[in-house]
Parts: sequence; structure tokens; C-alpha cells
Amino acid sequence: MCRICMKILDKIVNYTKKDIVPMHMPGHKRQKLNKFLPYDLDLTEIEGFDNLAHPEGVLLECLARATKVFGSYKTFYSVNGGSCGCMVAMKTYCNINDTVILSQNCHKSVYNMVELLALKCEYIKTEVDEYNIAKSVSLDAVKEALDKTKNAKCVIITSPTYEGVESDILSISKLCHERSIPLIVDEAHGSHLVLSKNSALCLGADIVLNSVHKTLCGLTQTALIHVGKDALNREEVAYRVAKNLNVFQTTSPSYILMSSIDECVDILDRKGDVLYQNFCKNIEFLQKSFEKLKKLKILCYTTEKEYFNFDFSKIVILTQGTNLTGVKLASKLRKRGIEVEMAYQNYVICMSTIFDSKSNFKRLVSALFEIDKETKLEKNTIPLLALPMPKIACTISKALQGKSKQMDLSESIGQVSAEYVYVYPPGVPILVPGQKITKEIVEYLNQISNSQTSLKSSSGEIKKKLVYVFD
Repeated sequence: MCRICMKILDKIVNYTKKDIVPMHMPGHKRQKLNKFLPYDLDLTEIEGFDNLAHPEGVLLECLARATKVFGSYKTFYSVNGGSCGCMVAMKTYCNINDTVILSQNCHKSVYNMVELLALKCEYIKTEVDEYNIAKSVSLDAVKEALDKTKNAKCVIITSPTYEGVESDILSISKLCHERSIPLIVDEAHGSHLVLSKNSALCLGADIVLNSVHKTLCGLTQTALIHVGKDALNREEVAYRVAKNLNVFQTTSPSYILMSSIDECVDILDRKGDVLYQNFCKNIEFLQKSFEKLKKLKILCYTTEKEYFNFDFSKIVILTQGTNLTGVKLASKLRKRGIEVEMAYQNYVICMSTIFDSKSNFKRLVSALFEIDKETKLEKNTIPLLALPMPKIACTISKALQGKSKQMDLSESIGQVSAEYVYVYPPGVPILVPGQKITKEIVEYLNQISNSQTSLKSSSGEIKKKLVYVFD
């Protein structure tokens, strides 16, 4: 696509060259107060710079470009991240006290919206592999949940997951549409899939959420909300998304953030194919290199058969069967100048993108081989516990609105949780308000804690294993 319209950044730069006195926000008045911060480019919605809530000029052009590049029916900017996108998508389909179907490993922003709208949840049965990593959402599991819940307003799943596991979106979306139920796909970690024509947008999803700062080049907290071309009642859905976005998104969107989304779209348009081809060559280099590891394993190259599909940009390094935990491996990599995305009890996640250089991959390979040589195998590794399916005693909203008390986790079995417990990142709740605390949940949380993985909760870090329970 040939760019004939001015980019946001070009428009900003041209404007700031003019001798115009800024008798308006922001308060720094474009003074260069710090050489590392772009004060001079930080504008607000002045004449000629459009309004994201009601775009008519340059922003309307930018949104049209994003729509074309991503192949959606209509695309919207979110400068409040993918979390805002999740909330907008859910409000588009749901009202107070409605029922939704969701995969257990949804992001906490989904649960936040469940709380705000006092929604009832039907969970899609989640299976895990031997490393306790959630497998693909199965078509049968979605069908089972749909059969149980005749009045569901929408289905929400995450694909790819934080670990890179993808689900059969094409089949799931067809099943949902046969029941006239929309499918929301949280593709926050899969913005780059548009380059491989494997995005949920190409596979029939109604609303798709992309965090362009995660696996593309948008600045942190930038995201896109897409209404799919195959969405049910797509024109009405697009209208509702625009309306709800104006409820949940800031009324003072950053032009620096918006310009970074526009730059991201422009790069994909002009040279996305070339960048993706180079990336595939780098991934091929990794595959050949990792085959020579003796003790550490890479998830997608050892257990790919467990999944419908796998996003190879996620490098999940397994430590199970060795003397290392994920936290220890992360520490060893950090000492070698490599910071990982996330460390869990038995693996670490390294995120790669089309913007990684070949030297980045070579350094990672070199560091892993050094660590692999000094790592010892352990045959008597304790089997990992699987995350139990939640037993729901009441809605999240009810549990949070009622009285609660603090209790030691070990004494909480049989009680009902009044807070979220999760590992962050990725922010996927292990325990949610309204869920019954079982022996299996306590054992699961203890195992995570014993691996030196930090557990977080609504009230902060769980240092003394204290939780709030619904009284």
C-alpha cells in the first residue's frame, strides 16, 4: 500500500518547527526539560491534530491505514493497552449480570470486567501438558461449555498464550457463529501473526485484541482493537466498540503513543514481509542450535504435538529434570547480560520479535550452551501439580462486595476467596474472588511459592501466605 497521507509523527515535527506560542496543555509547554524525554513532540488535540474520540482528519487516515494493513473490518487505537481493549470488547457484548464463557487462562483484565459487570462465568475446560503449560483450547471443550450455557453473550479465549500456544480459531469461530455467539480473541501476544496470515482476524474471530508493543514496535501500552470482517453484526459491533472505547480510554491520548502505532503500521506495510523472512531465518538458526542442547529443552521443539499450533517467536526454555528452576536459570542468564521476559517454577520465557538482531540470538544461544554444560540432571524431579478447574461458589462481584477477613493460606481450605492470586507476569489469575479454596489449590500455590516464583495478590505479594476470604 502506497502511503499518500502524512504520518502523525511528520505532522508533529512540521508543526513544532513553527513559531507558535502554546497557550494550552500540556503544562511543560514543549520546553526541553530533559534531553531523554520528547517534550517537544508531546502535543494535545489542538487545531489540525484531530480527536481520537471523534476522528475526522489525520487520525481517521491513520485508522484507515491500520484497518487495511491488518485486514480488519475496522481497527481502533488503544493507548491504554490491550487491557483497555479487553474491557471494551466485553462491554460491547455484555451488560450487568450476563453470562460469558472464557478460558481459564484469560488475562486479569478480562476478570476485572467480569467483576465490574457482575458477570457469571462458565469456564472452558483447560488441559495442561507435563510441564504444566496450558494446551490449546479444544473445540470439544468449547462445545461442552456452549452446551452448558445457553444464554452466553460471548466466548473469550487467549491465543497465542504467554507461552506461545495457539488454538484452532477457525474451527472455534465457526462453532460459535453456528450458535450466533461472538468470539473475542485476546491476541495481545500475537500482533505479529498478521505477517504469517495466521492472525485470528484471518480466522473468523469477531473482535481481536493486539498489543502492538509486545511483539511489534509500538511504544509500551499501545494496542489495537479490531472488528473482524467475519464478525456477526459487524457494523453494529464497530459502533459499540467506538462508543465503549470512549468510556474506558483516556480523554487525553498521547500523540507520541499514537504516532508510534502509526509508525508500526507503516513499517509493517513497507517492509513487514522482509522483516518476517529474516526473522524466520533467525528462528531456523535457533532450531538447529537448540538441537545440540543436552539438558535444557525448548518447549516448541520437544512437545509441539501437544498443541494445535505454536508461535515460534516464544522461546520457552524448560528446566524440568535438572537442578535448575526457572528462577535460577533466569539469574544465570542475567549474569550473562540477558534479561528474560518471565521466570516460572520450571521454565523461562524469552520473547523474540522481527526486530531482534542476529547477534541477539547468537548471544542467547551462547549463554544457554554455557549454562547447559554446568547444569546437572536430576532423575527424582517432583511431578508438577496441574492447576485445578475452579469451583465457583459465587460471582466475583459478590465476593468483592461482601465482608472478608484475612486468613493463612494453609487454613483457608473450604473457604471462598475474596481476592485474586496470580504470578505476574503474565497476570493470569490462579485464584479468583468467589472461587472455593480447595486442598488442590493450596498445594498448587505452595508448589509455585517453593520454587521461588513470586505470587501476587490483590493485597500485594503473598509473603506469609495470607489471603482474604469471603466471610
